[in-house]
Amino acid sequence: MKSFGKIWAIAKMTLLEASRRKVITILLLFGAALLSSVLFFPSVGVESRLRLIEIWSLRASAIFTAIVGLFLAGFSLPQDFEQKRIYMIVTKPVSKSFVFLGRYLGYALLLGVFIATMGGITAVFLRSVKLFSGDKFPALVAYPRVASADFAWPGGESLEGGVTPGAVKFGPDAALVWTFRGLRRSNFDESARGQARLIFGAVGDPYRSSGTIRIVLRNSAGKTHEIPRLDMNTNEEVEFRFPSSLIGDDGALVAELRCVDTDGIIAGAPEWVLLYEKSMLVASEKSQFPNYVALVDALFTVGLFG
Repeated sequence: MKSFGKIWAIAKMTLLEASRRKVITILLLFGAALLSSVLFFPSVGVESRLRLIEIWSLRASAIFTAIVGLFLAGFSLPQDFEQKRIYMIVTKPVSKSFVFLGRYLGYALLLGVFIATMGGITAVFLRSVKLFSGDKFPALVAYPRVASADFAWPGGESLEGGVTPGAVKFGPDAALVWTFRGLRRSNFDESARGQARLIFGAVGDPYRSSGTIRIVLRNSAGKTHEIPRLDMNTNEEVEFRFPSSLIGDDGALVAELRCVDTDGIIAGAPEWVLLYEKSMLVASEKSQFPNYVALVDALFTVGLFG
């Protein structure tokens, strides 16, 4: 306990130094950067503004948090020598490891305060934009995402060095296959929602960037649900729907994506097909009490925290 008191004293000194250097004013720059996203609102639809704010706030949070971390790490120790603070510390019965741990704890607490404050600023900004955007602005709720457990491309080829590990051409036996496990029907709406993203190509046409796919969903009991045609562009995120009753008793679900174009090629990656569970409360529009793990995932989903 005595050792922790020494570490905590150094951590408090670190926080005090940061306040004297007016490091907190960087939060004003973050607020200004977030507010600048309004300039891009006329170029996107009202329903797309939530996604714009999400990306903008995440990038701004990462940049300004890195600036604060670099500023503190780069100037703290030199100023300790310049202002003779280091002599006051080393003349005390404090070991070098305690000095390091105290500094580290102080920086961690300061960055934690920064991230929490930037999250609060983003939440207030989101609610303000929603208030003035009307009913077309998406509801401030989050949908926990479920990634696949396995990804395979039977009848296809492995792509080395690219962003996609597997690709298949047109054919009845050629498909990109995502396998989901551990699903619960009760976690999904009656009409469950999925999302797919692909890269398109064609035999003899290296510039093809769009195509048509067929999605077949099946469970371990052999029950299937088919979406015969879905037009997509390369890297476009497209939603699809299926009945949640299709999820098997063992929690397994298989999604097979096939190319409809007779000369087409499709390529994908494990994280490019996702399932979305029921919405989770972020604004006070519903009354739900999700578990803490899912709530944290939901907050990241809507971009409240960076």
